[in-house]
Parts: sequence; structure tokens; C-alpha cells
Amino acid sequence: MRVIARLVPLMLVVFIIGCAAKGPVHEARDDNRVVYTSARTGQTVIVEIGSAYTYDSFIKRDFKGTDFHGFLYRADDESVILVSKMPRAEFEDLIGFTLDAPASSTRQYPPKTIFQSAYCKLVRTYVTTLDTDVVSAVKLQTPTTDESLCEDWTSLDEVMAERFDMLADFDASADENIHMILQ
Repeated sequence: MRVIARLVPLMLVVFIIGCAAKGPVHEARDDNRVVYTSARTGQTVIVEIGSAYTYDSFIKRDFKGTDFHGFLYRADDESVILVSKMPRAEFEDLIGFTLDAPASSTRQYPPKTIFQSAYCKLVRTYVTTLDTDVVSAVKLQTPTTDESLCEDWTSLDEVMAERFDMLADFDASADENIHMILQ
């Protein structure tokens, strides 16, 4: 009985430590800097947003059936940047394909620009996997105030063909204002 009485608290401590080792990714925001840290590995992803953007709000939304939350930043040119994290499986469901990094690894992907014709938005995405989560910073901007152009464009190639200079400026501005650092 004494042995059992001593083993139960020890087993409880081991169980709690084991659960903590597989803990979540913690997030903290300080002005234009958001830090995500893995409780399991201690690895950190720091997202720094340029001074052209100011913090607007913490948002919670449902997009295409996926619940997400994040920090929203706005600029005078009406573009926005959303910094968020979500479980990797949900992120892969949202984007429609599987990321090529191993399931519980850390990997930074090159930025990618797409055109969402349904919303008439240019979108530039910066993605880093952090254990079983994904950290992303996404810049969104409407490329034109002329709604008829938006109706004509259905792909990024069409936007590039008509407004390559505007697309190049959008990408350059995103690259200047979003810095994702993996430590």
C-alpha cells in the first residue's frame, strides 16, 4: 500500500509533464510584433509588421467553415495584414492541399501571391509551420476601385497581364512590411 501511495503522485507528475511537453503554441503581441512560441520545442516565430500599419483589433471569424483568430493591422492605403495561427490540419483544409513539411516540424515557406476573384482581393501569404500549428501573415488589398475590372479578372495571370506594375508594387510593399523570423 505504501508503494502505491508513493507511485500515484509520481505518476501524476510524470503525466502532467508529458502533457505540458505536447502543449500548445503560445502567442503574445506587443504593438507591431507578434511572437509565437512552441511549448514543446521552445522554437519561436516572430512576425514583425512595418510602421506603415497600425494595430486595429483582435478578430475571430469563420471563413470557409474554419474558425480562426488573429491580429488585424491597417494601413492608410486601405490594405490590411492579418497575423494568425491555427492547427495545421485546419490550415491545410482551408488552402486545399497538404504542406510538404513533416507533420510536427518547423519550416518557413516562401511568400506566395494569389488573386481571389470572388472578393477582388490580392493576397500575399507568408507561412511558417511550428510543430502542429501554422503561423501566417497575410496582406490583403483590393487592386482597383473600378469594379468592372474586378469582374473581368478571374486569375492572377489576368491581373499581371493588365496591371503588372501594380502587382509588383503590392508584392514589394508586402515584403517591406512583413518580416517572419524563425528562431
